[in-house]
Amino acid sequence: MIIANSIEELKAISSNEKNRIIGLPSSMEESIVTFFGNNNILFFEEGVSLSNCIITFNGDNSVVFIRESKYPLRIVLDTFNDNVFYIGNNYNTTRRITAVLSERRHIIIGNDSLFSFGVWLRNSDPHIIYDAVTKKRLNQTKSIYIGDHVWIGQEALIAKGAKIGSGSIIGAKAFISDKRACSNSVFAGVPVEIKKQGVFWTKESVHGYTYKNTVRSQTFDTDRFIFERDENVISLNSVERGINELKTSQERFDFVYNALYKNDDKNRFYISPPRSKSEEEKKVVQNIPFKYKKDFYKGIIRQLQGISLTALFYY
Repeated sequence: MIIANSIEELKAISSNEKNRIIGLPSSMEESIVTFFGNNNILFFEEGVSLSNCIITFNGDNSVVFIRESKYPLRIVLDTFNDNVFYIGNNYNTTRRITAVLSERRHIIIGNDSLFSFGVWLRNSDPHIIYDAVTKKRLNQTKSIYIGDHVWIGQEALIAKGAKIGSGSIIGAKAFISDKRACSNSVFAGVPVEIKKQGVFWTKESVHGYTYKNTVRSQTFDTDRFIFERDENVISLNSVERGINELKTSQERFDFVYNALYKNDDKNRFYISPPRSKSEEEKKVVQNIPFKYKKDFYKGIIRQLQGISLTALFYY
């Protein structure tokens, strides 16, 4: 076990052959980094500040990649084996958040994120659940992806398989698992449901607003925080495969460095909204072979004939 609770002690670890530290934080207040395993990489971009952090490498071959921000990072972070934790630049953790990475899966967070207090990120359950009949495992561990400029509300739980598109908001005390949250949308509830699409938000806080500030805030004419599909959108499945196919922490670090750190395209983490029901029904009809479409429409007509005229008025 190797422990560091100061920048000087991190420097000593950086020369250790068992684990690597690349770069150093500019400040480290009431924080501790612990290595129980080997062949891990901890990367600090210039300008990182740690405050009240507990970063623990419980296993081997993991990568923690922390970019710079004008705000200090406040996190309890646990990795185990073959995990990647990446957080982009300009994050704001208003209070300490918690992230637990398990079973060779990952947590990727884009730039300009905002985390309220009491937020948890867990990519596993972590105890295994089996089907009573088939005896097969039901709850697989899955990576979490959070796009650029995402606001996570107070005491939200971001669980395995969550994919949150850039520009979106996850409401207070919400629970999201195994779900795609489209860009520029509001999600809330347990489990989350989409509440509104076509929104954007800013980091400016209203706590200290005067009357003039409130009046000024009623409109904000900008497209800076509106995301859209273009040729720069990356495939999250491709990122996942790319990380998982690699064997060493150095290979994973190089992949993340090139695929995420060197790629700050605005729309890289855009997620499209779900198709409407009418679009899905249209797609079903389009996929019916021509020779069967006649029977399909006959079935619809028979259903309509079974509805009385009186009932039709209520529809």
